[in-house]
Amino acid sequence: MSLDETVTTQLLAQRQRVDESRILAILPMIMNSEILSHQARRVSGVSALLRLAAAWLVLGGAEATAHGEYHEVVRELTPRIEADPENAKLRYKLAAAHVEHDEWKLALAECDRIEKIAPGEYQLGYFRGRSLATAERWEEALVSLNEFIASSPSHQEALVWRARVQSHMKEPAKASDDYRKALEKSGNPEFHIEFAKALVKQNLADQSVSALKHGLKLCPDDPALLECMVECATAAKDDEAALAAIDRLVKTWPRPEPWMLRRAKLLAAAGRNDQALAAWTALARHLEKLPNLDRSQPFLEAIQAETNTALGIKAPTPVVAPPAPAASE
Repeated sequence: MSLDETVTTQLLAQRQRVDESRILAILPMIMNSEILSHQARRVSGVSALLRLAAAWLVLGGAEATAHGEYHEVVRELTPRIEADPENAKLRYKLAAAHVEHDEWKLALAECDRIEKIAPGEYQLGYFRGRSLATAERWEEALVSLNEFIASSPSHQEALVWRARVQSHMKEPAKASDDYRKALEKSGNPEFHIEFAKALVKQNLADQSVSALKHGLKLCPDDPALLECMVECATAAKDDEAALAAIDRLVKTWPRPEPWMLRRAKLLAAAGRNDQALAAWTALARHLEKLPNLDRSQPFLEAIQAETNTALGIKAPTPVVAPPAPAASE
């Protein structure tokens, strides 16, 4: 693969990844936003809140969205290609933009043009395979990806896309092999989560826990990975792995209360009554120390009510103001 192809493919992969540092940085602002605060208080799970954070970046006028970047690249390349239609290098960059934006018809057409202009000069199997997979043309996608991976066996994105294709073709064992090869050194949390969920669908929740442990070594304390670990470990009845992930979320997540609640409920469900009581008590004390304004938030009021019920604490009787005296005539 040429240097130009390598750089272009790497940029394509990087653009797929969420800028997590920016998202995590603005999470506290979400809770105070008139636009999103009511949604933030209702969503459940780290992934949902991360998606909401991403929406905030859009509403707040992020510098460029993927959609905007795509059209910008097309606008920049189109006149240059019109002036030099035989320039395969420019067409390769345009094909990469089409692939990234899931414009599979345009991507395939551009690949055909590149092959006519510079036959054999560019490895187009990844672009073709990914585009054909987007079009759900699974058999054709597999042929293209096989050809590409034969010459680029460590290409992470190509391996993941082939795994997806093989999953759709009911070849879970082959898909798992590709996921493992792709994720051996991958720092992309989304790929690790995708593989873990695929294993759970195959009733291999215990293997999903092992896969996520590997992912967390490469992406320590990634919130989406930790949340996935809680779900997969719970499905595998691996309480220790779930509790370990919850403990990390309590320490790293902007609002620890939902995870403190999850810990208490998990311990109670496991019959670890003494530990559950300690967890409920710790949560109650934590809530008591919060400012009144925080405690009045609906999601915290719900957590407080559940905590009180678990500890056998009756809700205080509401104070009803006496009727105002009748006005004298």
